[in-house]
Amino acid sequence: MVAPTRAWEPLGQIIMTQIHTDRMVFEGDYHHEMIIEVDTLHLSPDGLVGVQGDRAILHGHHRNHPNKARTLRPRKFRPDRLLSIGFTGHYEYMSQHFGPVPVGRAAEDIVIDHDGHVNLADIQNGIQIHRDGFIVELPGGAVAEPCAPFTRHLLEMHATKADPTQAREFLKHGIRGFVFGPPSNPPAFTITTGDTVMYQPSTRQEA
Repeated sequence: MVAPTRAWEPLGQIIMTQIHTDRMVFEGDYHHEMIIEVDTLHLSPDGLVGVQGDRAILHGHHRNHPNKARTLRPRKFRPDRLLSIGFTGHYEYMSQHFGPVPVGRAAEDIVIDHDGHVNLADIQNGIQIHRDGFIVELPGGAVAEPCAPFTRHLLEMHATKADPTQAREFLKHGIRGFVFGPPSNPPAFTITTGDTVMYQPSTRQEA
């Protein structure tokens, strides 16, 4: 079975760029205050740098972030998780399930304006980011698995008494978002709101 070649189609425009400045989970609690919205993101094989005005701020996952060198619970550099993405439609699902959830609360690096549910099959061939004739391609893509502290955080926001295990299962399959490794070209590039993200919608396989 060989999958047919699929055309690239618009997935949506980027409406938010943000980073988290350090570890999001401390002593089992999810600390959303570590998230800050930035003007642009600069992505290289070392990770993300957020630009806010005249400040450049290392993402908590960046290879050179100080948390990689500390002796107490140092963070491992994960080149397969350089960029995370989420969708406005997924926030609508979360808000229907848990109560209102602020866009960006899941700490993804970019949020894309897209209604409905994006599946792993939709982004398994990667995504493209377009701006002013410039195109960068991010191959592959994997589900950002929801952690227990983030799930509890959503439940506690509205004192929801749902089963945490079932709530976490709801967040899987991409509702929590997706992660990508380094771009295939070029070695570094900048992302900002208004950029268009393209994808290849899933189709059935043909012989």
